[in-house]
Amino acid sequence: MCISPILAAYFTSPMIKEVQNKTNKCIEESTELSPLIKDKKIMLSPITLYIDDGAILTSSPDLNTMALNPHMAITEGTMIGSSQK
Repeated sequence: MCISPILAAYFTSPMIKEVQNKTNKCIEESTELSPLIKDKKIMLSPITLYIDDGAILTSSPDLNTMALNPHMAITEGTMIGSSQK
């Protein structure tokens, strides 16, 4: 448990930067999302430090594209988690 928000930000900032970089790479390589980001129909929100309450939030111009965001995050997270075992 980290009591100081400053220490939490200091120690998690490298992780946040890595998540941002990997997310950008996945979106750029995605055939569905890449054109939307290039046409500025969607954009990444800045990654911020927050307390995880178990909710997954996403927004998009349509339902199909919106469903790709958490799917990609869960799939990528599962692959990263399984490769570290």
